[in-house]
Amino acid sequence: KIPVVMKLLRMIQLRNSHPAFNGEFTINNCSDHELSLTWAYQGKYATLRVDLMNNSSVIVYSDVSSERELVFV
Repeated sequence: KIPVVMKLLRMIQLRNSHPAFNGEFTINNCSDHELSLTWAYQGKYATLRVDLMNNSSVIVYSDVSSERELVFV
């Protein structure tokens, strides 16, 4: 499969299964060219960070024992 499709499938899987998406949604403070959104629930979290100047984005999320990233460039 194409890498972009694999990342999109992983993002969909994360959205459908991560407990943070059952919790509170927050729009975070950031610069004018950025967007940062966080979902949190019972100590679990997922944060989407979009940089509009660099046309890049990353999802940082909690895992069982660590923090992981899903990067889109």
